[in-house]
Amino acid sequence: MTYISAVVKIKGGPISEDFYCQTITWDWGDGTISSTSEDCEPFEEGQQVRTLFTKIHQYSSPGEYKIIFTLGKHSVSTTVNVSGI
Repeated sequence: MTYISAVVKIKGGPISEDFYCQTITWDWGDGTISSTSEDCEPFEEGQQVRTLFTKIHQYSSPGEYKIIFTLGKHSVSTTVNVSGI
């Protein structure tokens, strides 16, 4: 088994209500999907918005995997190579 730590940092452009208290989904590319959502107070202008997200995932087979991080309606992806299992 191999563990990877994934980090997503949102930067640049306006950080707004679009990023506040959204459902977070990590699609690990191996058939596993992790999803979380929070129960938040209504958004207020100037309110602090979370911009750093981290998650650890365990792969059971070597290979190339496409990880897709989704925050609300915004997504970003990357590919990782897992070896040495």
